[in-house]
Amino acid sequence: MIFAQTIGGTTQGLVDGNVNIAKFYYPRGVCVDHEGNIIVVDMNNRVRRISISNGKVQTIAGSSHGFEDGKIAKFNNPHGVCVDPEGNIIVADSDNHKIRKIMKDGYVQTIAGTACGLEDGNVNVAKFNNPYGVCIDLEGNIIVADCANHKIRKITKNGIVSTIAGTTLGYEDGNVSVAKFNSPHGVSVDREGNIIIADTNNHKIRQIMKNGTVSTIAGTTAGFEDYEIQVAKFNYPMAVCVDREGIIFVSDHYNHKIRRITKNGFVQTFAGSSKGFEEGNINVVRFSQPFGICIDHDGNIIVADYDNHKIRKLTQLNTKAASEPQSQKINKAILY
Repeated sequence: MIFAQTIGGTTQGLVDGNVNIAKFYYPRGVCVDHEGNIIVVDMNNRVRRISISNGKVQTIAGSSHGFEDGKIAKFNNPHGVCVDPEGNIIVADSDNHKIRKIMKDGYVQTIAGTACGLEDGNVNVAKFNNPYGVCIDLEGNIIVADCANHKIRKITKNGIVSTIAGTTLGYEDGNVSVAKFNSPHGVSVDREGNIIIADTNNHKIRQIMKNGTVSTIAGTTAGFEDYEIQVAKFNYPMAVCVDREGIIFVSDHYNHKIRRITKNGFVQTFAGSSKGFEEGNINVVRFSQPFGICIDHDGNIIVADYDNHKIRKLTQLNTKAASEPQSQKINKAILY
């Protein structure tokens, strides 16, 4: 049995403190750090943390709208978030067209990105155009969904930015040199090292395989339909994550649902009915434009319930995740 519950957020706003009084403002990106805390990016231009040890919400970076590195950092419409192997928090600072890093001491540093545009090369000259999703691959590189450039990019550990896949706006599978995307938002990496992509404006879930081929996993035209991947429909999928069994979870934004793609090729509604807000069993739970999604160390699904201004958890009872070594849990949690 699977139940939905709110783990942070009351009404729209900006309030830190106990989860029962804390407020978020259109939360977008979510991820889980190495200690199991939930990291949230919201439209307050802040990065916040829900602590699992004391149930408190705390702002860990961000002050007002703008751009500034340092202890009193500023962000401009940030979206995606993930955690690197050293425990630093990586943020896609979308309207600053940069990838930023929050170090453990709270200092914010720009990793890559100068001005709006498209340029590969050293991080000091590279350009992005509204980067949205970020995740870490199996080698520790940062994968970026460069939304307005319609490309998937990579920042290596030695500071080089390259385009992995994507040419011009459109839709095309095939070799990475010819493949096309349309405003990709979410990225994740499965246990084989394939990059899973929420190709938002194409209403599809795509993958970049290790052999350099882009293929469509599921999705046809905009709409809603469960069933085989060849006929299933999504409506602006925003984010993806992959569980320990290789099942892909999708935040289906305008269908107000969390969907899953099984290993045997079926798309199913995992949770969500109509637009709104309701807790309880997944058959009755309601979301309003779910955005970010990730998996915690115990295999539960964490959802940024965007238009409800809340962080929700789908608890999967009888999960085996709790019995796994902590290092395995952490590796699987760094999928956003």
